[in-house]
Amino acid sequence: LHGLYVVSLAPLQHATSHTKLSTLPITHYDLPFPHRNGCQIVRSILPTNDGPDRSGQVLLLGTHNGVFSFSPADGTFRLLSAALDSAITKVVSMALSEDGNTLYVGGEHLVCYDRAHDRVQTMRHLPFRNIEKLLLDRFDRLWVGTDGNGVWECKVENAQPSTLTPHLSTPIAYTSRTC
Repeated sequence: LHGLYVVSLAPLQHATSHTKLSTLPITHYDLPFPHRNGCQIVRSILPTNDGPDRSGQVLLLGTHNGVFSFSPADGTFRLLSAALDSAITKVVSMALSEDGNTLYVGGEHLVCYDRAHDRVQTMRHLPFRNIEKLLLDRFDRLWVGTDGNGVWECKVENAQPSTLTPHLSTPIAYTSRTC
């Protein structure tokens, strides 16, 4: 609830039964750009290999204030995309395609972001809202867990040449709370 904390687990490699976990090094980072509601809630963290020189790992942070990239190497944050930021109100869950080019963001609606072309598509036609969890499996099925409307399975179709954004087909499975 208070920003991002990084805990170094390296000391555990040499831990003994007398090692206190309270001695683990912890670094705290305040989140930048509290432009929506000022809260510091991180809801989703995804690793990528997007370092500026492709040598370091960058984390994508889904927060109540938007999506940011965070470089652990130098502790810097940056807004991932102004176009994506204008399409979302808050982030609850995220899923990243295997190639790292497509980011799915769930909150009030499902948003598909083409990172390579900085294009955003809000999936308002889908019959669910208030997304709680997204999972993209190895068969390109996007599983969408909702708040009170069950679990939906969506097939991610190949990108259309005119939009360069993957299209989600109609949900093909629905699981209610009673199932």
